[in-house]
Amino acid sequence: MVIGDQVSAAGILHGAAGQVDELAIWNRALSAAEVTQLYNSGAGKQYPF
Repeated sequence: MVIGDQVSAAGILHGAAGQVDELAIWNRALSAAEVTQLYNSGAGKQYPF
């Protein structure tokens, strides 16, 4: 699994500059409303919402 990288149409891997914090993985796609609720829920709040 790779997080924060992107492969171009030419097959070149472009790494992201930065760090990933508070990673979560779901077994389904989240709706836009669910992502917004998670984002706006404040520090220390996480799924379940």
